[in-house]
Amino acid sequence: MIEPLSVAIHTCRRADIKTNSHVIIFGAGPIGILCGLVAKQRGATQILTVGKSRFLHQRKICPDEHCVYAVSDMRL
Repeated sequence: MIEPLSVAIHTCRRADIKTNSHVIIFGAGPIGILCGLVAKQRGATQILTVGKSRFLHQRKICPDEHCVYAVSDMRL
């Protein structure tokens, strides 16, 4: 779990997420979930996660009004 967390922290730093940021995350796998949690910790006020329906169990991880989830099972 350390490497996915370090990727999430690095991503949020590079994206310069800070208080009142709005964040869109494409992919609701382990790294996407951790990016959402790190963004929330850094002060993001709106977090939209787009991912496949099987990964939307992350609602249990971030169940508050800051996190919004969209389901996309579309294949490219």
